[in-house]
Amino acid sequence: MRLLLAPTTRSPALLLLAVGTTMAFCACGQDKATPAADAVTTDSAVPADGAATDAGADTQVATPDTAKPDTGPTPDTAVGLECAEVLPCVAKCATEKDSGTCLTACGADASAEGKKKLSDFAGCAAKDCKAAGPGAPWTACIAEKCFDALATCGDWSGANSCAISTGCIARCAFNDDACRFACLPKLVKADAAKFGALMACGAEKCGTLATADEITGCLADKCGAQTTACKAEGWNCTQLATCLAKCPPQTPTKPNACPQTCKLLATADGMAKEQKLTACKVQCKEGVNYLSCVGEKCGTERLACFVDDGKDTCNMVYKCVLDKCKGLGGDEACISGCVAQGSSVAKDGWVYYEGCMTLQLESDQAKINKCSFPYDLNTCINQISGFCSSQSNACFKP
Repeated sequence: MRLLLAPTTRSPALLLLAVGTTMAFCACGQDKATPAADAVTTDSAVPADGAATDAGADTQVATPDTAKPDTGPTPDTAVGLECAEVLPCVAKCATEKDSGTCLTACGADASAEGKKKLSDFAGCAAKDCKAAGPGAPWTACIAEKCFDALATCGDWSGANSCAISTGCIARCAFNDDACRFACLPKLVKADAAKFGALMACGAEKCGTLATADEITGCLADKCGAQTTACKAEGWNCTQLATCLAKCPPQTPTKPNACPQTCKLLATADGMAKEQKLTACKVQCKEGVNYLSCVGEKCGTERLACFVDDGKDTCNMVYKCVLDKCKGLGGDEACISGCVAQGSSVAKDGWVYYEGCMTLQLESDQAKINKCSFPYDLNTCINQISGFCSSQSNACFKP
């Protein structure tokens, strides 16, 4: 999610939503992004209904190639990198004045099929986006006019709306181009033009502004039509809370515009309900009786935000996410469908558990331990079992 713009004095942003330093949209993290001091047991960090056993990756055993001797390199059609494998190089071309030469260099080690796919994308970029200029304008143009060719190169088949993908980029720190680029495969093709149009407008009209508040205010004022098209009907309270819960904390070295962006994409009604629930929950301290306190003091506010129109428990929501959406960190549109089946209490618990775990699984430590998405829960359980203990208990042990 990761905002769309940033001061032009910063380094240009690569992803479809960032101008210069660009801003990362999303909102504040619900709980701390560092592991809980009092590590919980496996069944408190992960649902106890056996769902975790479904997450293990299949193991394939390689057999020696004894059928024929090594005859040397195979023809060029069978060797070389796939188009998707050169995308990290392609991403860097966004900041190059001569993007065509850069793209050609990226394809040097590609297979014949990889070169063909990259050539299709490069042809579109040369035809429709050459005049856009480097940085955010170029990437915005690519999203608006050449996304199909780029998606074919990367074998992308995302399902996230323009709003959800904007929220994804919002989580990125300013100047974190790799983070923003990682959001693009999740964008549904049908919304790519809306996404690119919002980025292009932001780059043109708000790119010289310096703060998150200034930028989001400019987007609402000078890019109102593009913002409205991207956010569609706007987020309700549950969707807004979901966006806010995934926002990383603000730090001097990793600033972002998460809260401002999440609220920009929400309806006035959703924002008002989320604010009332958050203000009410301040009365309840995290601990053993937290949920009881919320139920007693904030029951009305919780029902208003997390509508009680489903029957699934938080464990059942988790199982749905694991079975249908590849687990935590999977397709956000798919996960939203699972959450919609939950009760008010389940939705409340899940949103903040997912938010906390998303931050953990996107952390540098998780990546070092190979527990970032997609991950094998069986091998990562010892790494994540101490994470988000209060949110875990609120979700799975109400």
